[in-house]
Amino acid sequence: MHYCSKCSCLTQEEICPKCKRKVPEIAPNEPVLLSGMDTFTASLLEPLLSDAGIPYSRMGQTGTAFAVSGGLTLEEIRIYVPYGAYEQAHELWEMLSSAESVQ
Repeated sequence: MHYCSKCSCLTQEEICPKCKRKVPEIAPNEPVLLSGMDTFTASLLEPLLSDAGIPYSRMGQTGTAFAVSGGLTLEEIRIYVPYGAYEQAHELWEMLSSAESVQ
């Protein structure tokens, strides 16, 4: 599997389908983007990842000043997980997403 850090894209190919640049194979411990989400959804996903023993990092996209003035609901959070844990983390993300869509 290959990963384009510029586009946050996992691909089977050596060329990123989005930016068309050559991308390296990914190591199991390298961080990959699981998904972008609002702060509420991130607050639901993070305990699931922790309980499963999946390390993750959380990055806000709009910045603190905008989030404070615009409200946390406008903040987009990007959750990154090690590639070796991506499949398990993605299953948790899909489970959470399907549960949210039912409500």
